[in-house]
Amino acid sequence: MLTNFFIAIKNTALDILFPPVCFGCKNHLENRDKFICDGCLASIKINNTLFCPVCQARLPENKRVCSHGLKKTDEFPYLLAAAASYDDKIVRDLIHSYKYEYFDKLSSVLGAVLAAYLDSVIKNSKLEIKNFSVTYIPLHLFRERTRGFNQSKLLAEIIAEKFNLEIIGALQRVRNNPPQAKISKNNRAQTKNYKKRQKNISNAFEIAASGKISGKNIILVDDVYTSGATISEAAKILKRHGANKIIALVVARA
Repeated sequence: MLTNFFIAIKNTALDILFPPVCFGCKNHLENRDKFICDGCLASIKINNTLFCPVCQARLPENKRVCSHGLKKTDEFPYLLAAAASYDDKIVRDLIHSYKYEYFDKLSSVLGAVLAAYLDSVIKNSKLEIKNFSVTYIPLHLFRERTRGFNQSKLLAEIIAEKFNLEIIGALQRVRNNPPQAKISKNNRAQTKNYKKRQKNISNAFEIAASGKISGKNIILVDDVYTSGATISEAAKILKRHGANKIIALVVARA
């Protein structure tokens, strides 16, 4: 009883000194654990289909309807599931604080966006995910210790729990390569930048649980999809070790 009293005093003091504000509109929030108001959360435009990872075309039937040739299919052996656009300022600010300011509690907000998106895809296109397992893009051990958490793993855990799916630590990062964000994405030189990102991420992953993914459908979770180089590198490793269908699930695509 006394403990609850002191917690209430502490929270009151925090609200006075550091009043909680919405990440979107910056208005005051009554609940310190909420981070974003209902209006701003509802304003995020959430997609309702999967996408081609090569040309970004919508895939309402969850099948590749655009033809890019076998070479491209092998380079991008997955369907892209992007919940929102990185052009959305609220989404961009949330991801930036989550990823670069080490605000791990924002996983609850971003996980809710992912879950709402998957619910929408399931409803609109009859996507069957009950026979999928969930995994995530791993961080190198040094970077994870520095950040204190793996942002993609936290999101994967939320999705696995929400949809009652198995979660697997299928990959491990064996190269502490420079962050992909340091390699700028310029639409006028998209192919050149993709090649730079591809080279940067090459051989960064190894399989960590090959016996657990052979023959399985996989939902591969990451935070942002920019060029696709990181997801493609990870997906090719999973395919090489027997994964069946792969859906790359991200909060936003740039």
